[in-house]
Amino acid sequence: MIHIDRNRIEKPSDLNPNKNSRLEKEMLEAEQFFKSAEQTRGQRRFRFKAITSSRTIKNSLIDLFHGKCAYCETKIQNNNHLDLEHYRPKSSVLESQDHPGYWWLAHDWDNLLVACNVCNRSYYSKSGKRGKANRFPLLDESKRAFSPKNPISKETPLILNPCVDEPENHLTYTDDGKVSSRTKQGQTSIMVLGLNRPELVDARKKTIVQINNHINRLFRLTKSKRDNKASQQRVLDYLNEQTKEHQEFAGLKRQYIKAALEEFNFKIVDAKSLESTLFVTNQFKQETKHIYEDFSKNVESLSVNANVEQNMNYLLLEHFVEKIELTNIKTFKKQCFDFTASEGAMASWLMLLGENGTGKSTVLKSLCMNLCDGAYFQNMVNEGFLNPAKFIRYKTKKGIIKVWMTSKTQPRVLEFTKNLVKFTNTDGESVELKLPLQPNKINTSAWQSPTYLLAYGATRLLPRGSKHEAKHINSQFSRLDNLFNPFVPLVDAENWLLGLDSILFRRAAIVLKDLLNMKDDEKITRRGGVIKIIVNNSVESFQELSDGYQSVIALTADILQLVMDRWKNPDEARGIVLVDEIGAHLHPRWKMRIVSSLRTALPNMQFIVSSHQPLCLRGLDKNEVILMRRDAENNVEVITDLPNPKELRISQILTSVFGLSSTMDPELEAEFNRYYDLRAMNKRTEEEEQEMITLRNELNPDLLLGETVLDTQVYNVIKEKYKDYKNDTNLSDLDKLSKETISAAQELWNSDL
Repeated sequence: MIHIDRNRIEKPSDLNPNKNSRLEKEMLEAEQFFKSAEQTRGQRRFRFKAITSSRTIKNSLIDLFHGKCAYCETKIQNNNHLDLEHYRPKSSVLESQDHPGYWWLAHDWDNLLVACNVCNRSYYSKSGKRGKANRFPLLDESKRAFSPKNPISKETPLILNPCVDEPENHLTYTDDGKVSSRTKQGQTSIMVLGLNRPELVDARKKTIVQINNHINRLFRLTKSKRDNKASQQRVLDYLNEQTKEHQEFAGLKRQYIKAALEEFNFKIVDAKSLESTLFVTNQFKQETKHIYEDFSKNVESLSVNANVEQNMNYLLLEHFVEKIELTNIKTFKKQCFDFTASEGAMASWLMLLGENGTGKSTVLKSLCMNLCDGAYFQNMVNEGFLNPAKFIRYKTKKGIIKVWMTSKTQPRVLEFTKNLVKFTNTDGESVELKLPLQPNKINTSAWQSPTYLLAYGATRLLPRGSKHEAKHINSQFSRLDNLFNPFVPLVDAENWLLGLDSILFRRAAIVLKDLLNMKDDEKITRRGGVIKIIVNNSVESFQELSDGYQSVIALTADILQLVMDRWKNPDEARGIVLVDEIGAHLHPRWKMRIVSSLRTALPNMQFIVSSHQPLCLRGLDKNEVILMRRDAENNVEVITDLPNPKELRISQILTSVFGLSSTMDPELEAEFNRYYDLRAMNKRTEEEEQEMITLRNELNPDLLLGETVLDTQVYNVIKEKYKDYKNDTNLSDLDKLSKETISAAQELWNSDL
């Protein structure tokens, strides 16, 4: 990151409201929306659209930053990978739950940057969730501006602004390609933007090697006794060019080149480009690297119950599951489940597929046992929800569950025998519990949950007031009992919603509208002590909804009830949600939309779910599915190299992912196989000929062709064209047949059929 003079480019005319009616209209609407009390804004979000559609503005920013990301300085050849970035977020602020976003700066030229979509957007990686998105931490939260009346000049942002700050004074690079800092702004920027992500580190490392090669060449030329002033000048000219602000990784290059030139007492032509660059020695680099590593370790050590002072640093990282390893746990002798994609990205959603008995529930319960805190673990055992000894593999003495979190280098380890439970945290601290449990208190500071954790079993009952209903185990950060005890019902969604104040009700309603795919003008209201849902001018009470709708709403409300004690804005809620058989009891239409609906409603939660229903794969992407199945020796194998569910039809999912040979009725499939076996014979007996004719009349093989009416008709067109071709005494060439067939099929596709 380097300093950029914004005055180098004139403010685009499109940002002048008088010359851009769309921007002027949008800002007037935004002003009316945000200046009204939140309770009166309706159940909708304000979406800025006008500025993102202006190519003039984006092109001006691309010119200003020389086609590079303002943050990581990567050169982006494809402008589709560059985002128009609001330095101060326009719609919400992660660190300030009640902040409306800096909406009044949405069209402000000084607030606009251009960034790669990796630095700018929220993404998952092995080092946690990264990307600026709506993050904007301040040194002093009390100085934050909430409206145009508050001066932003009083704020001290902790993310470097390349047009205001001098990033070269904050960032230090080392030969391994990593960047570090000893300032709070630099440290925060590195962590939030993910400036040490692997692909950046590799690219910077190659750049350092290249620059060092030229520096070493210059050093050799100066030591030579030959007259090589011209050669020296050529190297100097090359190094001078590398310091220009249009160069990729110019900040890194300037640092290395300035240090080398001062060491050799050389003067560079364009000394101005190096003025704000720190002169760093190798000792300074190593000291800075250690300072940043200590900062990182301190942030990584924070748990979900971080105090107010620590909370800002806790928000710099996300705490999601990266990998779980099970050793001698039920059916698993030793099995690892890696939740990262091949390129190192994290899956925000992960679905475990498999038939009953392959261990899907075991994986989810193992995660719960490892990730919950010690007090919750004790309560589950005391309430009879959990017996750790039953998870130990048959004929073995000890089971081990290891879980790696995205923000940690070491795993959380849970070991248990029939008489002892031992937990070891990521810092190496251990806690032991004897079985049966003793009433003495454990060291809860060493055994804590890293984040909010919720888990649900295949039976998710709505509360009916039955005497058989079990009680929740009270916890501020975890709700896992339904996964272990099906008699623990979901929250009473209606009563919970009725009890919220007007602002929290509005925020919860917006999330539920996302879940139900409702339009902006449709509402969820409270009337006469009941919840009403208004869709297409039709009003239904919560109790009148189908069980499927009620179940999905209740599941979401159950999650919100726990996390909204901390995350007053549920859009920002962080945590891990585990759901066994996510499609259980849902209508096929809901099964197809459950993933996308929950992903939209709770975008910052990590979901790890199980299913054996292909319809539930809708909404998932590549690397978000793991298949568990038994091999020939009845051992469970884990398959991750699966097709992208988005690119498959349901029947293809069943055959390509679930491994079925066919989706046809088995008896009917056997008859079809017999028919095609008979057709394939070179010679048939009279009995076989008659059998084939009978099967053809009964089966109508054309039914096999296509999954829709249109598919079937296309196949019929192809069949007729081929029949004409075979009946033609002067056989046409195949190329002509192909063209005619394609033309006829295209005509059918373009019809209204």
